[in-house]
Amino acid sequence: MAQDPKLQNSYGDSVARLIKSLVESKGYDKVVAASTSFGKDVMPRAGGLLDVQAITDVIEILGDSKFKRPVYAGNAVATVSTSDKIKLITVRSTNFNKI
Repeated sequence: MAQDPKLQNSYGDSVARLIKSLVESKGYDKVVAASTSFGKDVMPRAGGLLDVQAITDVIEILGDSKFKRPVYAGNAVATVSTSDKIKLITVRSTNFNKI
């Protein structure tokens, strides 16, 4: 949980800066958000600050660096991989079982 006056009216930029500081200070290598408009706003901003590519709309996790995501307006599914040390992903929560 993060508490900061800047997060009172949280916008993508302030949350992305918080993610960057947490990743750098705590050494996190995976950051996951839901595939909502807010999650898809925050993750690319965080990726820009951390110099990594965000992977959006993940529907299946195949390993540490491989993911499935829809392409072509959902008419096809692509398997994508990344060599980035830090993984920033948004997931379609309806594709995952409840824990």
